Amino acid sequence: MTLNTVVAKVAVTSIQIFTHLFDLVTLPIYILAYQPWKYYLDNNRCRADTIQKDDTSLTVYSKPFSCKIREKILSDFPHIDTINNLMNHAINVHGSKQCLGTRPILSIDTVQNNDGRLLTKHELADYKWLSYNDVNEQIQSFAHGLRYLGFQPREKIVIYAETSAKWLISALGCFRNAYTLVTVYTNLGEDGVAYSLNQTDAKVVITSEDLLPKLKGILKKGGHIHTIIYIEKPLEKMNIHAQNDDGSEQASEVNVYSFTEVIRIGVSSYSPDLDCYESWKATPEDIAIIMYTSGSTGNPKGALLSHANILSGILACCPYGCNLLVPPEEDRYIAYLPLAHIFEFTLEMTMILRGTSIGYSGPNTLTDAGTMIKRGHMGDARALKPTSMIAVPVILDRIFKGIQFKVSQEGAFKENLFTFCYQYRSMWRKLGFDTPIMNKLIFKKVRESLGGEIQSIIGGGAPLSPEVHDFLETVLCVKISQGYGLTESCGGITLCHYDDYHVGEVGYPLPGAYIKLVNWEEGGYKVNNSTAPRGEIHVGGNVVAMGYYNMSEKTKESFYEKDGIRWFPTGDIGQLQPTGAFKIIDRKKDLVKLQMGEYVSLGKVEGAWKIHPFVDAICSYGNSFKFDIVAVVVPDKYKFLNHLKNNHAEEDLNRDFSTICSDPEIVIIFLKTLQVYSAKKLEKFEIPKRILLEPEPWTPDCGLVTAALKLKRRTIQEKYQEDIDRMYTQLDEERHVKSMASFPSGK
Repeated sequence: MTLNTVVAKVAVTSIQIFTHLFDLVTLPIYILAYQPWKYYLDNNRCRADTIQKDDTSLTVYSKPFSCKIREKILSDFPHIDTINNLMNHAINVHGSKQCLGTRPILSIDTVQNNDGRLLTKHELADYKWLSYNDVNEQIQSFAHGLRYLGFQPREKIVIYAETSAKWLISALGCFRNAYTLVTVYTNLGEDGVAYSLNQTDAKVVITSEDLLPKLKGILKKGGHIHTIIYIEKPLEKMNIHAQNDDGSEQASEVNVYSFTEVIRIGVSSYSPDLDCYESWKATPEDIAIIMYTSGSTGNPKGALLSHANILSGILACCPYGCNLLVPPEEDRYIAYLPLAHIFEFTLEMTMILRGTSIGYSGPNTLTDAGTMIKRGHMGDARALKPTSMIAVPVILDRIFKGIQFKVSQEGAFKENLFTFCYQYRSMWRKLGFDTPIMNKLIFKKVRESLGGEIQSIIGGGAPLSPEVHDFLETVLCVKISQGYGLTESCGGITLCHYDDYHVGEVGYPLPGAYIKLVNWEEGGYKVNNSTAPRGEIHVGGNVVAMGYYNMSEKTKESFYEKDGIRWFPTGDIGQLQPTGAFKIIDRKKDLVKLQMGEYVSLGKVEGAWKIHPFVDAICSYGNSFKFDIVAVVVPDKYKFLNHLKNNHAEEDLNRDFSTICSDPEIVIIFLKTLQVYSAKKLEKFEIPKRILLEPEPWTPDCGLVTAALKLKRRTIQEKYQEDIDRMYTQLDEERHVKSMASFPSGK
């Protein structure tokens, strides 16, 4: 132990003693100020009723919930029966308020990073805002421009573009004309995009200028696109050489218009009579969106979402999904996740219904450290100062690891002090108190990375580690409300309440959604479990999609109707808590049985390892013919190499990263570090015994993760099958040697 470490510990211990003495003196004041008994009652209040139960299943529904916003919307809902009518309502109520904000680009520089790759760095202006009335004018003009170009009601229009104000305006323009929108992730991969275009037989695609070269390559694979509308600079026409079925090429001409040009056409061709035709008005039963999933188990599936489906999902979000910690007129929401994801789309529409201002961002410009932000310039969060946002676990995991790594580089004193302050605030939060002095002195700088005014983060997309949940809520001084939902359920079906501070849960059923737990005998999950009801989650109600586009057999297999309610089995295993909240504890496809009969949840293994700073991605593997779990791990290159500098000679690290990752000694260091780290989180048989270090990151472009960054297990297994076999051969040989050594030697 160095002298600096000893001095740091003594200094932090002195601060701890002073802090605890301060607590003794001020505790009565804090009790009166925070009334922790109210926190206890709210935190343990039951918010859902079991409305059906037998030996094989139970069904849960939300208790009646008083919410002025929802009650006001419900009173207006007789005429809010389509997305277009919802937008018209929001415009009438919030007309002059700020609606959609964008940061114009002032300059772009191209720089080379340490890997030799070229990166673009942006200098961005302050946010420029469109009011609700401004947005309405653009929607109207865009819709009329599309009509002038000859597109008919209920025609399919694909939107393949990054999240932006113009994405949403384009979509709302389509809904105004009763078109069916087809949404496709921008990082889906060329084959997935081509599949979506061909399956829907779409003729029109809305994209962005940066994606035009990629789209041109996709269209060469075939399809029926004859018009491209893109966001940014104008072009005239583009020649596409598409392949016929026999492999020969057929030249076709595709008309290309800019977003601005379509707006201009709409303005010049506008006539009030155009708004009177009933055929151009959608009905609640019309399909509003064919939303393609990210395709973790094969080709993406197009979920059929009607206007009624989506409105049910939006209305369900209103009590919990609105940021009730901030009044609507003061709420600023930062939007950066793909609008092609139902989670982002329904929440943005909920915010619009509420009158919230939405500022657009992107994953690479969100913070000052974003890879597309010029050094010394503000990221979008500091420019907007949002009060609410949503985040998927992969983003929250990165924030968690980033904060921990930065603190670890600050020296022994600051690291020990930060650890004490985190543990101190976490303890008092769980007792119903806040720590306002510590919030300002210690955690203010951490909060400023997200603008300094963030009050509410809604999480979803995958389970969030309780450790990450508690840490970020504590150091960011923010409420993280975890939710659960799917594309097939039009977004969220459960969400934590803003005054519920449990971690590791995904919340309570939202109004309008039925949650059913059904026994899964093979996995040992039953509703009559002695500790808590467990089973596969089935979701029911008007939020459930109408099926999959052009996949009648898959629709019959995946959806069913019972007692007049449409149901969808999710494949996720849930546990019902005494408060009516749910925990996601497993996934049917992720459960494997080892040779000795132990069941292992691969998702649990990956969840325990992926939050370690060294890990960028992990996929674990096991089967019933083997005794152990193995894993393929993508290291976080920068953090892992930084750690190795203290343990290896410099010449050993002056090699390319792939050589370092294949060094047996380094692989063992990595494996043992992760085994020790997860020893208290996993059973011994759950901890991987062998790993492969993969130096190349997993991205949607390489085909190993989906557009939503979910693992494609089957594809990963196929790619690394030889390595998996090699790891198991090594384990079998070790087991054989040990078994032979246990026999007594013969005379």
